[in-house]
Amino acid sequence: MTTQELIQIAVANQSANIAIITAVIAICGVIISGVVSLFVAKWTAKNEQNKIHQENSKLLLQKRMEIYPELWESVSKIFGSRIMKNKNKNPEKIIKRNKDECLHLIRIWRNKNGMFLSEKSLRIFYKLEDSLYLNPKFKMYNDEKINNIEKYKKSFLKSLKEDIGILEDSSIFLKKELQIMK
Repeated sequence: MTTQELIQIAVANQSANIAIITAVIAICGVIISGVVSLFVAKWTAKNEQNKIHQENSKLLLQKRMEIYPELWESVSKIFGSRIMKNKNKNPEKIIKRNKDECLHLIRIWRNKNGMFLSEKSLRIFYKLEDSLYLNPKFKMYNDEKINNIEKYKKSFLKSLKEDIGILEDSSIFLKKELQIMK
């Protein structure tokens, strides 16, 4: 082999090496671009999802602030002015008609708006509703039943406040308070 041929072979090998190096660099560039694009797309999707979640949370809060006062009022009537004490110091009883009215009001509300309750509030709501049920054989609630109703009523009202971000314990919950929050 002549020197000229060796030089041609060396140049061809060098060109091949350059082509291989160029191809490897191009592949690395494509891989890096793909990974960066994936992370950017994931980050963008997460930001959009957070934005949608915040928007939906805001709408849910507004809806709760609109509809909770009616439920609060209905639940507050339970053992509010509806309670009567027997002169013989028998357990407190609720007039059946008034108890039925309260149950009817909260059931109507639940059927229209129950989907806006948080899971916790809905769970307590069902416990309250169940505790209000009075077997037709009995005309009054016993002490244990009254205590359960009071316990679930307080828990439910507290849960409603938590749903809309009112964490302090206050005994008055009116539409005026909600409008101040808007």
